[in-house]
Amino acid sequence: MANEDLNKINRLEEIQRKLYSRTDPVHRKKDKKMDSISYGVPTGWGEEDSTGSSRSDLGTSRGPTSSRPGVGSEKMTEDGPFRHPMNKARPRSSIFKKFFYFSLLVLAGALVFSFFKIYKGGNVVSPENIDIIISANPFIQSGEEFDTEVSILNRNTSQIEVNSLALEYQKGFISSETPSQSPPYEGGEGVERKKFNIENVASGGTSLGNAKITLFGEQGSKRELKATLEYRIAGSSATFVKVQTFEVTFSSSPLIFTIDAPSSVNPNQDVTLSIKIASNTNTISKDMLVKAVYPIGFQFKESTPMPFVSDNVWFLGDLNPSAEKSIIIKGSMLGETGETKIINVLVGEKDKSSETGISTLYGSLTKTFLLEAPSLLVNLLVGGRDQAEYAFQSQKTVNASLSWANNQPGRLNDMEVRVKITGNALNKNSIKVKNGFYDIANDVLVWDKETIPAFASVEPGTQGILEFEFSSTSTQFPSLVVSPQIELLASISANRPNESNFFESIANSDT
Repeated sequence: MANEDLNKINRLEEIQRKLYSRTDPVHRKKDKKMDSISYGVPTGWGEEDSTGSSRSDLGTSRGPTSSRPGVGSEKMTEDGPFRHPMNKARPRSSIFKKFFYFSLLVLAGALVFSFFKIYKGGNVVSPENIDIIISANPFIQSGEEFDTEVSILNRNTSQIEVNSLALEYQKGFISSETPSQSPPYEGGEGVERKKFNIENVASGGTSLGNAKITLFGEQGSKRELKATLEYRIAGSSATFVKVQTFEVTFSSSPLIFTIDAPSSVNPNQDVTLSIKIASNTNTISKDMLVKAVYPIGFQFKESTPMPFVSDNVWFLGDLNPSAEKSIIIKGSMLGETGETKIINVLVGEKDKSSETGISTLYGSLTKTFLLEAPSLLVNLLVGGRDQAEYAFQSQKTVNASLSWANNQPGRLNDMEVRVKITGNALNKNSIKVKNGFYDIANDVLVWDKETIPAFASVEPGTQGILEFEFSSTSTQFPSLVVSPQIELLASISANRPNESNFFESIANSDT
């Protein structure tokens, strides 16, 4: 005990010596940043905390070690400062928001699952993994046979069961002027459909179909071949369809088809159409039929050869390679000056079930006519007057004249003027013609290039007057002449060059 007491005294003395020593250095510690402490403040009187203490006791403790349990104080615990429940953050998220996020997650998962099932997974067949390949020459000769191959490639992981594979095409020419022709691929007239007998296509496998096709069309025109595949999936009764098209271009036409006719005519003037059809293929064109569609106002007169049916259908039969056939149509065009008239001519293979129908159309041409004022004018004057009827005394000499003019923009050749003169009161012996002659056998007065050399070539704008005279028989004995009358009909004609350097006849008349 004595030793322990002695040690205590020595330590106390040592401490006392250091406290009052002038030489012992003072060891200062580095300043540290003080942490601020937040105190909660109650918002009302008389509230109780979780321990049952009154919230009205605000407390006066300012340090974290205060022993008072006031709301504004913080106690030190083993886990750190104690915070009053008033100061804890309340949860903000709602159950509806959580449900919305959960729904989005489920939807995204379903989409991902569906994508992999359709395009990647299991036994599901995707049409994107089925290829239809049509192999053919993209440039073909019209009317000549060519080979076509259709292949099916299955890149799915499962087999496809083929119901049918068909190739459709419009065999003949497609024209908007022929309403009887159905559009392509609707099973209408002129559409052909070839079916292939192929087996089911295994995963990674290929099936082929071959066909020989003959198409007809104009040079430079295009045509589509359409392959249609109908298939099913194993274990399913649903039928799926996939379509693929291939375009070919005609490098030549099967026919050389022309219409030669004037581009303008006078109202009521006769018009002639020359239709020529020549073979341009190495094969025989079977059962050729030509059909004309006339406009309103066209009056058919005759044709060579005669029509097969009505006045607008001609059956030409087979057309051999390099052969040529023609049709000449004559008629007149009625209408008003300034009107446009269109004649449409169709040529193709005759429909076996119809006398006038065309099953395969090879070509279609239109000819447009403009009705214009007379380009070759003739005007008949009797007694110096232009009128439909003229009265004169019996046996009196009547002077008549014809005024003519070339209103064409070009030269006319071989012009001829005629006057048909008839009637029970006509004295044929009284007829006199200046610069012309009287054909008494045909009752016609004639002026042509033989009597007037200038009529051989008449320049545009040229005009002139022709004269003649006549008289009637005696009408003093009415019993001999009943309803005495004389009729005059004047006409003029000439030839003019057309676009093909051929001459076409134009004419006009007056009474």
